Amino acid sequence: MSGAGSSSNPKKRRIKYRGNDRRVYAKIDKLSDHPMLDFDEDSEERVKMKKYVVTQTLEHRIIDWEWLDSMGASERVNELLGPRLRMAMDACDTTQYTELTIEFHCTFRHKEGAFSEANAVSFSLGRNLYEMDIPHFGVALGLYSPEEVATEEFVNGLRGVFNYNRPKSLGPTELGEFWDSISTQAFSHTNLISSVRDPIYRYILKMLATTVVARKSGENKANWLDIFALMCMVEKRNWNLASFFAWSFNRPRRGGKRAALDMGPYITRLARNIRALTKYKLTEMNVGMPTVRWGVLDLQLAGILTQSDPPEWNHDVGAPPQRQPAPRERRAVPPPRPVRPPRPNPFTPEAAFDYTQDRLDQMDSRMRVDQQWVMQSHHRQDDMLRYMMSGMALNAPIPQPFAGLLPPPVYGGDQQAPYVYGQYPGYDQWGGQSGYAYSGQFGWQQGGGSGTQQMEEDSGDGEE
Repeated sequence: MSGAGSSSNPKKRRIKYRGNDRRVYAKIDKLSDHPMLDFDEDSEERVKMKKYVVTQTLEHRIIDWEWLDSMGASERVNELLGPRLRMAMDACDTTQYTELTIEFHCTFRHKEGAFSEANAVSFSLGRNLYEMDIPHFGVALGLYSPEEVATEEFVNGLRGVFNYNRPKSLGPTELGEFWDSISTQAFSHTNLISSVRDPIYRYILKMLATTVVARKSGENKANWLDIFALMCMVEKRNWNLASFFAWSFNRPRRGGKRAALDMGPYITRLARNIRALTKYKLTEMNVGMPTVRWGVLDLQLAGILTQSDPPEWNHDVGAPPQRQPAPRERRAVPPPRPVRPPRPNPFTPEAAFDYTQDRLDQMDSRMRVDQQWVMQSHHRQDDMLRYMMSGMALNAPIPQPFAGLLPPPVYGGDQQAPYVYGQYPGYDQWGGQSGYAYSGQFGWQQGGGSGTQQMEEDSGDGEE
C-alpha cells in the first residue's frame, strides 16, 4: 500500500486534479465543486464524476438477527454465512458519505486475475492515491488480519468466476450445475431468486443483493457473484473474501438520477482503516442514505415468507406474489359544459350603430306589444258595456258635458220615445239638436249632424 506521495514504483498510476487541494474547504451544496471531485478535464475520472454526481446513495438492508431467531432460522443462516461473512454483512450498517462514495467509484480499478501485484487494486480517497495487492486490500477492509492473509487458506481460496479457466477460480459450468441443483429453472443469463426451492437460500441471496453485492435494480435476480458466494457456503468451499470484494467494487455502475451508488458503508470503513481522511473530515461531508433492516412485508413481497399471520417460510417455488391492483371505479360521465358565448365584436362605429339599431328595434317591438295589450283591454271593456246596455236593459250614463242640457228622461209614460242603442237626443252650443252616439272603439262621438247643419236646414225650411 502506498500513498499519493510515494515514487518508488515508476509505473505508478496518476490521478490529475484541476484545483489546488490546499485551499480552504467548507461544506458546500454543489458536489462537483468539492476538491476531492475536482478531477482534470477530459479525464476518465471526471467522466464518471459527471454521471455519479447526480446519483444518490443506495439504501442498504441488513439481517435482523432477533427476528431471524424468532423464526427459528438464525442457527442455520449463521452456519451458512460463517463468522467472516457475517461480520462483513453486519458491517454494512456503517454511515456512508456521498463525496467519499463518489470519489472511490470514480477512481477504483481492479486488474482482472491480479492477486499479488502491488497495483492489483488502486483507488483514491481524500485526494490520496492508494495502490495495493489483494492481501493488503483485505486487511484494509478489516476482513482479515495481517497474520491471516499469510496463511495457505487465504492464498489458495477461490477468488472468483471467469468465463475461461483460471487457477483458483470457478467457471460457468460449475455455477450452472450448482444452480440446477437448487432451482427449478435452468441456469441462464437471468436467474430468478424466486425459483430457488429452499426459502433459506432465497433469503441469503436477497441479503447478498443488499449488502456485499448491493445494487438498486435486479434484487430478484441472482448474478454470478451471488451464486458463487452461495455455492461456497453450501458446499463448504474455501473462498477469498478480499478478492470477492474487489470484484464487487469493480462492477460497472450506470449512474444517473434513476440509479444509486452502492457499497458506501464499506468505503467509509476502508477510509477509516487506512486513515485517508487527514485533511477532509467526515463531519464536513454529506451523509448518505441510512442502512435499514429487512422487514416482514419486504420478505413477503419477495416470496420468501407466506402471507399468513404469523408469517412462515414459503416453501412454494415460483415468482413472488404480484401486488393486486386497486379496483378501478368507472368515472361518471361529466355533465356537458355550457357553450361559451362568442366573444363580442370589437368596438367600432359600425358595431355601435348595429347595437343601437338592435336596441331600437327591441324597444319598438315592446311598444307594439304594449299597444296591443291596451287595445285588447279596451275591447273587453266595450264588450262589457254592450252586454250591460243590451242584455240587462240599462241606460248608458250621460256624458258630463251634456248633463245640464238634456231634459230629464221620463220612465213609464206613454210618450216615452223608444230606446235606440248608442244614441241620445241633445242640443249643442248652437241650440241645434244632435245625437250623441257611443262607439265601443272610439268612445263617445257626436252623431246625426252638427248644430250648425241643423240651423241651416231649419232656416231653409222657413224661407220656402
